[in-house]
Amino acid sequence: MAAANGVEVMQNQLTRYFVAALAIALAGCSGKSTPGETRLTYASASPEDACRRVLAALAAEDAATLDSLRLTRFEHDSILVPQLPIAQNPETTDLMFAGYLHQQNNVKGVRRALADYGGLQLHLVEVKFTEPENRYGTLIVHRGTRVLVSDPSGTEFELPIFGSMLEDNGNYKLVSIQD
Repeated sequence: MAAANGVEVMQNQLTRYFVAALAIALAGCSGKSTPGETRLTYASASPEDACRRVLAALAAEDAATLDSLRLTRFEHDSILVPQLPIAQNPETTDLMFAGYLHQQNNVKGVRRALADYGGLQLHLVEVKFTEPENRYGTLIVHRGTRVLVSDPSGTEFELPIFGSMLEDNGNYKLVSIQD
């Protein structure tokens, strides 16, 4: 019985340590960055570059790279969410749950994209945004992402896996890979 209590104490201490470390890390995410710098990992210099990187990951059937090219749970919770107007409402408690759902939907989206388009050599033809952008503090969310690609025979079609794209100081990253 004492060993079980000792394990619980250690688990509680580790949990407190993790929460404290996370709080310190998040304190460094002020929501500000200098021009040209980004807080987004694996961000691209343009929407076209972001899409080309996704196409390369699909062609290589590289799930890890494909997953890294979309907004991570940490980026969602620590960079995007604090900029949203809803985050200013102290009664809003489900933003972290939204991050969890976002993550789960992305996992399904990556699997589906690889199942449907993995191994295909697709070439980018055009990227456009068909809906108005939303500005949240220093971030811009480009909505209605439409990506036109061509296959090796030259046949063009829209690749329906791209969600919105997040811009941070001129750097771009997919918010999601849609299922």
